[in-house]
Amino acid sequence: MISCICIDKDLLALRSIKSFIERTSYFNLLGSFENYYEAYALLETQKPELLFLDLNLPELKEIDFLKSLNNPPKVIFTTGYGQFALHAFELNAVDFLLKPFTYERFLKASDKIFEIHQLEQFYQNEKSSSIEDYILIKSEHNIIKIDLKEIYYIEGYKDYLKIYTNAEKPILTLKSLKAMEVILARKGFIRVHKSFLISIQKIESMRNNKIRILNKYIPLGENYKKRFHFEVVEGRC
Repeated sequence: MISCICIDKDLLALRSIKSFIERTSYFNLLGSFENYYEAYALLETQKPELLFLDLNLPELKEIDFLKSLNNPPKVIFTTGYGQFALHAFELNAVDFLLKPFTYERFLKASDKIFEIHQLEQFYQNEKSSSIEDYILIKSEHNIIKIDLKEIYYIEGYKDYLKIYTNAEKPILTLKSLKAMEVILARKGFIRVHKSFLISIQKIESMRNNKIRILNKYIPLGENYKKRFHFEVVEGRC
């Protein structure tokens, strides 16, 4: 769960953002506030991971407030003024939501946070040398736990993945194959094609640069042959 708070002086907008957060399974809403003075104590004591922050004309005092925080959270700015977009990205905001925005647009911004959160957890696990034997995947607004030993291969498309297990249908998730490759690094998976990431343990056979897994022949891309033969073939034949 990703802890978050929202700050917006517009009560109707605040209620809308709260309802969006509560609909999103990977968020834990710690509080909502109409001004940043009320939120300050919670931000400093509970250290939420994400802040939805409204920006207002003309002084942009919210930006000064944000800069004053010790270890400020990641931020998604919400505002009715499009000219604030530059300020948002200068402050390394995760995203910028221009009011009024739909739940679909909110979810697109939130998914960025979810992916960043997963990558940070992965790197933290690497530092502590703890290797988890599962991953958490967001699929159709749900968080699904998948044991690594159940994954046969992952197929990447333009903006989503299909994760193939022994289930009847693949699991779909909005994530890049590159991000998944990072998460599964040194966990028994290897990239073999621009569109495929496979479990080494699930390889059934190989012939003519095609790898058989789960009764499917997966192509071994030219740019991936050297690493595949070094990590998988050499020393095993």
